[in-house]
Amino acid sequence: MLNWIPWLRPERILIARPYTSTTEILDAMGGLFEENVDVRPGYTQALIHREQAFPTGLPTEPYGVAIPHADGEYVLRPGLAVCTLKRAVPFREMGNPQNVIGVKLAILIALPLAQQTAQVNVLQWLLSLIQHQPFLEDIAQCGQPSQVLQVFQDYSQTLAQ
Repeated sequence: MLNWIPWLRPERILIARPYTSTTEILDAMGGLFEENVDVRPGYTQALIHREQAFPTGLPTEPYGVAIPHADGEYVLRPGLAVCTLKRAVPFREMGNPQNVIGVKLAILIALPLAQQTAQVNVLQWLLSLIQHQPFLEDIAQCGQPSQVLQVFQDYSQTLAQ
């Protein structure tokens, strides 16, 4: 399994945010990429629009996870962003949009068109992590971006063995 950790940088990690809506989360996460000019103008709006059309909430335990992304035409440089939430925020479920999931972790994937083939691999890697309950429990305890990075690194190595 390839290591996507270098795509996740401390300045793209939001810890224990008090957001209350999907739009608020996506606006903040998209803004992390816009601030560093890693995306073209309109990225955040495209991210929000895509989530409305194709929900990304996943019913994991002990809490739900969302893996939002926008079309690659807006992305200049690949990256990942993470947002942990103080309270669960409703996201519609991927593949079953009538259901609502209480999400406390959002992991945003930003891939340029030229790297869209990597998206399946990145999703597989993320799914292997978030389906592992101890990973989610440890992420929930992180108080600093460096701790989030360490948890991603540790579990990526452990699950790859």
